[in-house]
Amino acid sequence: MTISDITAQLTRGTTTAREVTQTCLAQIAARDGEVKAFLGTYDDALAMADAADAMREAGTAGPLTGVPVALKDNLLCD
Repeated sequence: MTISDITAQLTRGTTTAREVTQTCLAQIAARDGEVKAFLGTYDDALAMADAADAMREAGTAGPLTGVPVALKDNLLCD
């Protein structure tokens, strides 16, 4: 699923940020043992998705609110 697909579905209300996040977390759980691409935990991911859904309901969401993001850990921050 692309970002455009996700944002369109979120805008139409055919999915929620929570559902998208749950799908992403399920894919990480299913595949990451093999690819080892993710570090850390995702304890706050669903709470953040719920907050995004609340913003969408309130009409205060930006176009990418509710779209999950993962960053590669090779970023150098000084």
